Amino acid sequence: MDFDRIDALSLVGVGPAPSLKVQLASRLTVLTGQNSAGKTFILDVLWWALTGTWADLFAWPRRDPGEGLEPTISLGLPGRSAVACRYTPADETWSRPAELGSIQALVIFCRVDGGFAVWDPVRGRETGSSKRNGQGRSSERTAFVFSPNQLWKDGLKTEEGVVLCNGIIHDVVDWKARRPELSDVLNRVLSRLSASDEPMRLGEPQRLWIRDSRDFSTLRMPYGDIPIVHASAAVKRIFGLAYLLVWAWHEHRAAARLSGVQPVGQMVMLFDEPEAHLHPIWQRRVLPALFEAVEALNEELPVQVVASTHSPLVTASLEPVFDPATDKLLHFVVDDVDRAAKIHEIAWAKQGDASDWLVSEAFGLKQARSAEAEAAIIAAMDFVKNEPQSNPQAKAEVTRQLRSALPGDDPFLTRWETVLAPEESPE
Repeated sequence: MDFDRIDALSLVGVGPAPSLKVQLASRLTVLTGQNSAGKTFILDVLWWALTGTWADLFAWPRRDPGEGLEPTISLGLPGRSAVACRYTPADETWSRPAELGSIQALVIFCRVDGGFAVWDPVRGRETGSSKRNGQGRSSERTAFVFSPNQLWKDGLKTEEGVVLCNGIIHDVVDWKARRPELSDVLNRVLSRLSASDEPMRLGEPQRLWIRDSRDFSTLRMPYGDIPIVHASAAVKRIFGLAYLLVWAWHEHRAAARLSGVQPVGQMVMLFDEPEAHLHPIWQRRVLPALFEAVEALNEELPVQVVASTHSPLVTASLEPVFDPATDKLLHFVVDDVDRAAKIHEIAWAKQGDASDWLVSEAFGLKQARSAEAEAAIIAAMDFVKNEPQSNPQAKAEVTRQLRSALPGDDPFLTRWETVLAPEESPE
């Protein structure tokens, strides 16, 4: 029986803990927590659970002596019992039982290095001449995995030379010249994903170099048209996402039409650190804008998003749109006692300010300040609790630390100098 999304993922004997369980929301699941606690790992395993392929290195089982755990990845699917996938050491493979079926959804993985992966249940199977001529290597379906260079310049081809994707440089110019309807859709998606009131739009293609005969697409910026290949890292990542959304949906619909089947009715997106390279203005727009961008493709297409983030502006941006009935906020942490990763759900509560998000459970800072300022304030509070008020040396040292780390008009420093150390206040 096929499926179109995943409700839960349970891991035993693989990953940053002997066992882990992730309960996903139907619309948006946000992963927060410290580095090396397993957020990207979970996205990688989710990609495999959804598609049966790995976007990069596959998940190695744990080799901890004495654990005695059989490495297992279990998938919780809507309306079905969990399906267990086990590891075969001799083959170095993870099994996928026949009853699991395959996902009938368009799946897009936005990776933090600027690469992408796409799963299309129609285009991802071996068909046509390679199948008729017996050249197919297996009956398994394959995903489209793009490095940044392939996405922009080289495109994707099979070993037999079949062109799977032409890449941004070719396609965007071609769409503007021959497929204006796709160029219009790309402009709509770019508009939704833009950071400001001046949305990104395609400009006129330009010839850039004497020896290179290609035209290159441009972006219309407030200061003029710039070749997209010369855009900033932030613009390139968002432009790559916009292109991939349009390309994947268009190619899926075309393949479905040729195959005589209906297009899928679900999209799943995995997004690793959507804030990467983005200015704070853009960080507080990117995830809500992602849902608007999918609506620009098809207003009736539901999307399940799982995104990791280290940015309090990303979580703050969700306050107007987060719905506890369809969304979840999960926190990853490495336990100080058993040194294993743990995941728990944080009850959603608006914090109102990015600084308040920094000191919330989702990010765990004690102070939304520099590390030195945090240490100075903690030292001051410890002094108030533990030191005799008559200890002038300790008080003077705390005052020195506060003045070194905090601005002169900081409310904490002002209170300290007024109440606890008036004799040391600067003249």
